[in-house]
Amino acid sequence: MRVVSLLPAATDMVAALGLLHTLVGRTHECDWPAEVTSIPVVTASEIDQNSLSSKEISAVVGGVHRGSSLYTLDTQRLSELRPDVLLTQDLCEVCAVSYELVCDSVRVMAGQRAGESTGTPTVISVEPRTLSEIFQCLQRVGVELGAQDAAVEAVRALRDRLARVRAEVRAKT
Repeated sequence: MRVVSLLPAATDMVAALGLLHTLVGRTHECDWPAEVTSIPVVTASEIDQNSLSSKEISAVVGGVHRGSSLYTLDTQRLSELRPDVLLTQDLCEVCAVSYELVCDSVRVMAGQRAGESTGTPTVISVEPRTLSEIFQCLQRVGVELGAQDAAVEAVRALRDRLARVRAEVRAKT
């Protein structure tokens, strides 16, 4: 299994499942856990956060609503990595590479792989809005990546951790 994560939260899920060894590509923003920094980057930001003022960044972000994108996706590099699975989102074009851009890249890759046995990658969109949905997404990613048992255990561990935090807060209030 060869996985490319186009969303830091998805990279976190891959790590939680113990599947970092399957990760062959990541975003420019994925920097945790530290092991991922050696994995090839397939995205870039159109915003240079170090040289723009907050007003200039706001103007660039406003451009998203006029059809421009904040991120680029290196389709050539993505194709060279030959992923089986792309983890992405279709919730927010300001947060990550747009779903439309991901689908366009998959179509290009499909044309390049025509006649090959490898086929095109499966696109999995994770879009949790609540804590419960985070757990559901983690389960789904686990199933899709063939790690259902690891997903069940990861969700159990997160629920246990959350229960401990709640108990600590209750004890202090």
